[in-house]
Amino acid sequence: MSYAHNFFSRIDSPNIFTWNTMIRGYDESENPRPAIELYRHMHVFSCVKPDTHSYPFLLKAVAKLAVVWEGVCNF
Repeated sequence: MSYAHNFFSRIDSPNIFTWNTMIRGYDESENPRPAIELYRHMHVFSCVKPDTHSYPFLLKAVAKLAVVWEGVCNF
């Protein structure tokens, strides 16, 4: 993901497909937190609006983190 993120950071105006691709990549990685951070960055700092694909990727990342957090709290 580091190579993809480096490439992504060089794009002047990423479109929704590019944002979703990066969010999905992080969502499917072992550490989904950057998916949420990227979504927030897209939402706050870009003119690109989320689409119907953005939310499932985001929710999957949130769900993964919630499961990890719940596991940590129970031990």
